[in-house]
Amino acid sequence: MWPPEATAGRSGRRSSSTGSTACGDAAAPAWRPPWSAGSTAAPPPHRQPPRPYQQGVGGAPTLVANVETLARIALIAAQPDRRRRTARATLVMLAGGGAEPLLAEVPYGCTLRTLAHAQGTPEPAGALMGGLFGGLIGPGRLDLALDPDTLAAAGTALGCGAIRFLAPDECPVSLVSAALAHLAAESARQCGICVAGTGSLRDAVGALTNGTADSGLLTRLQRWSTSLPGRGACGLLGAAAGTAGSLLRAFPDLVRAHLDAPCPGCAAPADAGRLTVPVPYVARRTVPRPRSVSSSR
Repeated sequence: MWPPEATAGRSGRRSSSTGSTACGDAAAPAWRPPWSAGSTAAPPPHRQPPRPYQQGVGGAPTLVANVETLARIALIAAQPDRRRRTARATLVMLAGGGAEPLLAEVPYGCTLRTLAHAQGTPEPAGALMGGLFGGLIGPGRLDLALDPDTLAAAGTALGCGAIRFLAPDECPVSLVSAALAHLAAESARQCGICVAGTGSLRDAVGALTNGTADSGLLTRLQRWSTSLPGRGACGLLGAAAGTAGSLLRAFPDLVRAHLDAPCPGCAAPADAGRLTVPVPYVARRTVPRPRSVSSSR
């Protein structure tokens, strides 16, 4: 993070971390940076706008960059001839499907199905996109191109680049239940609407997995999925509501079937670590570059 300081020309301020995760929202360290006086805990998210590039540390425009961005800047600076190639690729973290997690640099434009094959899940039943930011997609969307505009038009997103594929025998209702339980537990608990909203979403989808759902549950889920996004200080509540809504859109028949009784996958003991990914294998192989990618991109 580099905050320009009007009174100090081009000088900046750099902070070091303790090796633990400081926050999950870019506005948090910009609002209360780790070096601020008396700061001993991870900073909570901050309502946006203004965004950090508009107003951040000390009220000044603040640049918040992740490691991948900084690495690409360094690579382009050291090897200018790689500029176009670097701009046409992105890092993705592929997991799920019972296969080994895979970290790979892939070209924009390849399909999600191609990525699933590269990761070792040849026939995925769907995917949880963007590290819980892009929601759930069904098998009919796996031929979407890995492109921000294409994914956005389809109602999903790449987000942080983490994609979890569903194995053919994996229940998406159970997976979303685990995702919502995780999000509810990760709340900073500074917004009442977030605490109540994530908890209600967790309990509603949880009822589908344990056979306690009532006839009005799907109506409530549909309403919450559209009314809750944007009402918290950060994107966590929106991610939870969006994930629940994507389940209703991607697997409507399967969700309705859970009103009568949970499926065998939901009835099985929950895997507490199913959203935990071990250190991934770093790919040395490359995903084929799609022919549709324009040389001008």
